[in-house]
Amino acid sequence: TARKRADAALERSRLHALEQDQRLAATYEHAAIGISEVDPDGRFLRVNESICAITGFSRKELLAGRLFRYTHPDDADPDREAFRKQVAGELEFYSVEKRFVRRDNRVIWLSVHSSPVRDAEDRLQYIVRVVQDITERKQAEQRQRLLMDELNHRVKNTLATVQSLAAQTARGAHTPAAFRERFEGRLIALSKAHDQLTMHHWENADLRDLLSGSLAPYAGAGRVVLRGEDLVLRPRAVLTLAMAVHELTTNAAKYGALSIPGGSIEIQWQPVRTDDDRQVLRIEWLEKGGPPVVEPEHRGFGSKLIEGSVSAELGGEARLYFTPEGLRCEFVIPMESIAADIHQ
Repeated sequence: TARKRADAALERSRLHALEQDQRLAATYEHAAIGISEVDPDGRFLRVNESICAITGFSRKELLAGRLFRYTHPDDADPDREAFRKQVAGELEFYSVEKRFVRRDNRVIWLSVHSSPVRDAEDRLQYIVRVVQDITERKQAEQRQRLLMDELNHRVKNTLATVQSLAAQTARGAHTPAAFRERFEGRLIALSKAHDQLTMHHWENADLRDLLSGSLAPYAGAGRVVLRGEDLVLRPRAVLTLAMAVHELTTNAAKYGALSIPGGSIEIQWQPVRTDDDRQVLRIEWLEKGGPPVVEPEHRGFGSKLIEGSVSAELGGEARLYFTPEGLRCEFVIPMESIAADIHQ
């Protein structure tokens, strides 16, 4: 009876061990991470399904190959040296992130954790390597670095713009109050342009929205008319045109069509082709119903900003015409400098 009980207990133990082995094998095979066993010479002894899916190679192809065969050449040496030290007993565990060339030649990023398996006498049997595809994480890190570099560049450009605005405004202002009024207005115009770009993740902004925002305080009773098709602008074009439109609006409110109740402004824009077959955007600012216009003897900072910024920043041309009926300003800007590619 005692022997039968012992035999039954042994059989239960064997079945339990077999069940555990089967569970372990199933876990190994269907784990969400790649697992491989490698001998001290770098030959694959065993691989699971996930590592085949990650690398794009079949089980047969991997088992016929060697470690580091498909590692990106620029990343192979650190992993190879750490593996050598692990086999020699100089290193117990190590982790490495490296690029890997898949079977379809696509380069991916892998995170590898390498651990030795030893017998009771501390002799190395094989190496277990746990592999994860971290390509998305690496791409996110790269995007973050690019965004930080871009942000740093934009902040520097904005500070340079503000510094230039302050210096130029100070030259034309005869009193601190005049300086404050003009400088604050230009800063607000710059801020509104930034708001438009922020709404679109600093990728682009719509020309109509830009003009509507700049002229919003004067838009009642049909005093502002916008004519043109929707057009998406590049960030640099948004900032440049925002400052130019601000100067035109400020001048119209003080001296031009917006300075009296009956005045109005019409802005038209359309893409056209030049005689040399270049595509440009023509924007026309027309003031009507305002006081008679007389061309000034000296051009102020506003006029210089309008003409100079469009030329320097966008490679275009801005012209001011002081006609008796009202100020007219014409912008002619290459489409490649102003229009954003919204499909990028």
